[in-house]
Amino acid sequence: MAAQPAIDIPDYVALVPPPRPLAALAAEAANLLADNSDLPAPSNLDIWGGSQEIRLGFYGAQDTFRALDAWAKRFGVTVTGEHTTDSDGHPAVRCGVTITTSNGLHVRAVAYIQADPAST
Repeated sequence: MAAQPAIDIPDYVALVPPPRPLAALAAEAANLLADNSDLPAPSNLDIWGGSQEIRLGFYGAQDTFRALDAWAKRFGVTVTGEHTTDSDGHPAVRCGVTITTSNGLHVRAVAYIQADPAST
């Protein structure tokens, strides 16, 4: 069999690592939370082996905007939001932060932020 020619990859192309096993993703999720323990903690964590993604879920209170902003600032990204409704039809804003770590791990922090209850 003939040797395959080398492919010259420019410096501006970031190669992603091969898919990680679920156990490795779980370990990386634990490290991510431990390394950023000074940031607001998510309320839940999902690990997706197929898409090689870690998803951090946050409660939908108004102060969650600041929690997501803290994560965004740490990783130099932007908080995005879009108007939507919750499962009961009440107005909400779906906010998210998408992070790609230095080792190519995809992390999404998401929240459905609802209006504060009207005061009586």
